[in-house]
Amino acid sequence: MTRYQNGLPLSLLGLDHEWKVDLAFEWVNVPGIRFALRYEQRDVWSGELFLDALDARFPLHWALFTELLALDAAAPSVLSCAAKYGTRATFISLSALGFCSVQPIDGACRNGHMDVLRYLCNESCSVKGFDDAASHGHVDVLRFMHATHRVTGSPRALHLAAQHGHADVVLFLLTHQQWTARDIEVSLRNAASEGHTSIVACLLAQYPRPVNMPAVDTRSIEVYELLVAQSVPAVLDVDALVAAGNLAHVQYAYAHNLGTCSAHAMTAAARVSLQMVQLLDRMGVACAPAAMDAAAKAGALEILEYLHAQRAEGCTARAIVNAAAKGHLDVVRYLLPHRMDDVGYAEALDKAAAKGHLNVVQFLLSHRSNVGTANALDGAARGGHEDVVAYLLAQGRPCTSAALDGAADGGHLAIVQRLHAAGALATTAALDRAIVRGHLEVVAFLLAHRSEGFSTRAIAWARSKAMQRLLTSSHLCPSPR
Repeated sequence: MTRYQNGLPLSLLGLDHEWKVDLAFEWVNVPGIRFALRYEQRDVWSGELFLDALDARFPLHWALFTELLALDAAAPSVLSCAAKYGTRATFISLSALGFCSVQPIDGACRNGHMDVLRYLCNESCSVKGFDDAASHGHVDVLRFMHATHRVTGSPRALHLAAQHGHADVVLFLLTHQQWTARDIEVSLRNAASEGHTSIVACLLAQYPRPVNMPAVDTRSIEVYELLVAQSVPAVLDVDALVAAGNLAHVQYAYAHNLGTCSAHAMTAAARVSLQMVQLLDRMGVACAPAAMDAAAKAGALEILEYLHAQRAEGCTARAIVNAAAKGHLDVVRYLLPHRMDDVGYAEALDKAAAKGHLNVVQFLLSHRSNVGTANALDGAARGGHEDVVAYLLAQGRPCTSAALDGAADGGHLAIVQRLHAAGALATTAALDRAIVRGHLEVVAFLLAHRSEGFSTRAIAWARSKAMQRLLTSSHLCPSPR
């Protein structure tokens, strides 16, 4: 646990919990000490792990043991994390134990925890904390910090509040601070680009238009017309309207000559609807092979047929590859007569197998059984697609050691057994990865039926006693050097 608190990813990977396979580490500044990982659509820093950020099996009271808090100075402290998660009672308890930090009030500002802020009312607040509160729309925090600390924000506060659509924050900042013409221009651009009409109106009402301001880009017709009415030069991003799928707005833009589209718009339309594609085609919008490629990837057969019949640009090999990877059998069947080069065909087969689309794999092999690589079977095994693996083996398709190694890594015991019966090759990586992932049944099978063995480091990766006993009792256990 101490090694885990010190930020050693190897220790974290070895923990026998089901979420371990979902972690992805990103090194920051000092490898091995400070790192970030992505979990449940948010970033978690190494210094936060002890605060129950990942799993209920890491109780908060463990953080009270100072020997487990040997955090690097650059990482968030225990108090910062307590403030971030709004645990006021925990924050008070840790403060009483002597923990200190220069960061907690900033974390509380960023996350809008007013109870922690009231407790820290005598602490100083940085401009960054104020800016972060504005960026996240915590206007109550701004009012509190302005009243108690007389803190003001940097231009970043106004810029981000406008971009993120926090109208109440923008109004508060405009009322309580003075801003330069440049600050207003940047904020206006940010709000206009995201289509925040009320904020654009507020900025224009509070401040005169900056002199010689370049045209403002926006994806909103309402914002565009507001800017033009105020004599602010504006450009309507019709491509963005197309990508958003708002057919009525695109029709309105063309009917009133508010803007035109680029060839990228047709590609975006191919992902949206046939009506959008037909409209752009009537308007004479340029097209590229990427449009058919996009339609194929989206499984939009009607759009694909229309573009093939009405346009001459065609598609690339990516069309059939992407359709196969997504499992769009009807699209693959339609494209097959038009895309017969070996490179695209082989990659389509590989992708379909790796994603587990058995019907696509069967269709492709029924038409051209002599094309393909070992990547198909390797990918299917790694992905745990037993039906695809069984079919490819029955067809005599080749594989490499990556197939069995990958299946072991994923804990796919049935596939490991099937590949072993078929005489597939493997390396020590098969056992090593299964040990790291905690796949006890896979490890037991490989130890009993394979001879590749495992590395000396693998024993250190075995976190459960059952795994350790299994390894040390095996005749394949390497002797320590």
